[in-house]
Amino acid sequence: SSGINAEYGVLAVIYFTRPTLKRDLSASLYIAVSIIDVALCIFQIPVLVSLIGERQALLFSISPVCIAWRLVFKTLQRLSVFLVLLLSVSRTISLVRPLPMINKKIVLGVFYAYISYLLLEMAVVGSQEKYSYDC
Repeated sequence: SSGINAEYGVLAVIYFTRPTLKRDLSASLYIAVSIIDVALCIFQIPVLVSLIGERQALLFSISPVCIAWRLVFKTLQRLSVFLVLLLSVSRTISLVRPLPMINKKIVLGVFYAYISYLLLEMAVVGSQEKYSYDC
């Protein structure tokens, strides 16, 4: 399943980066969502290897690798959901008010603000966060 999703994500990136396609806000958001989805599929490979290997920890037995994988995977999941939110809001605004263009700089500003929030959260809360299922 992860391999099939990665292939579809790569096809989506190829489609939305065609030179003949107009590069508007929606296309840029679709590209970002597709790239993050491909990254999420790739980050599932160590989990799949562990499951195939009779649930042996393998890479996850190395604490720094496990912690880094968890942080990156969690961040990618949240970015994917946030980008879909931005895409949905921008498409809704386009339907409600079709004539005015949505300012791409404002959307990028909101996206960068969210990335800053995630980094700050990782620095402050992530250092204190420890669950029993963690590394």
